[in-house]
Amino acid sequence: LNTAKNKGVLLIPAFSLERTQIILSVIDRMMTTGELPQISVFMDSPLAAKVTKVYTQYPEFLRADIRERLVSGDDPFAFKTLRVTANKESSQAIDSEPGPKVIIAGAGMGHGGRIRHHELRYLGDPTTTLLLVGYQVAGSLGRRLKDGQKKVDIDGREVKVRATIDGIDGFSAHADRD
Repeated sequence: LNTAKNKGVLLIPAFSLERTQIILSVIDRMMTTGELPQISVFMDSPLAAKVTKVYTQYPEFLRADIRERLVSGDDPFAFKTLRVTANKESSQAIDSEPGPKVIIAGAGMGHGGRIRHHELRYLGDPTTTLLLVGYQVAGSLGRRLKDGQKKVDIDGREVKVRATIDGIDGFSAHADRD
């Protein structure tokens, strides 16, 4: 909420299969209940977009609550403020959108994918929050940030970390998530 109040950016590095869809459904629920203001949310992952489409096509394989919402026409993966980026140009255009905004992009540990562009762009901004929602393997960018490293190298460029780094371990699929 502080990130939204400060018109900042909430970066969520997420895996495209299951994690992104869970996050979308949580954001949808939080916006519906008013816990989260109606802000722009970008799903910046072509793979996650494809996986999400598969989820909506086969609701019988989903959790009962999500299945019921989909069947009733209330798609938890597609809400008013959600925008899905289809290509590199639309991904980079997110930068020109004013905050507050949420960017969900792969990869979940920051070791590749579109999240690297966003981390490079926003980690130096104190109004940014990086929310780690899964296990971060030792040595990965995500783990180094979680451990408090204040300078990181992203694609050969040094970034001074001024963003708030936070985490929610409950989204992790790893055995130690409890």
